[in-house]
Amino acid sequence: MDRRTSHTIAFGLGFLTGALLLAMLMGLQVRVARARAEEFRAEAEAQRDQATAARMIAEQQAYTARVALEQSRAVKEAADTKD
Repeated sequence: MDRRTSHTIAFGLGFLTGALLLAMLMGLQVRVARARAEEFRAEAEAQRDQATAARMIAEQQAYTARVALEQSRAVKEAADTKD
């Protein structure tokens, strides 16, 4: 095998090695991007769950306040009618 052929083979192997390393790097970047997207999705879901829980608590507090207001009005009306 002459020098030109061995250089051509070496160049080809180097090129293939570089292409393989580049493909592996791109695959790693895709996995990292997917992991970040999953983390973002999970965080968004947790925030949505927290917002839903806060809304439910607020609705319960508003209902309790309305009931208390109605009861106080009824007591006041009863007291006014006795006077």
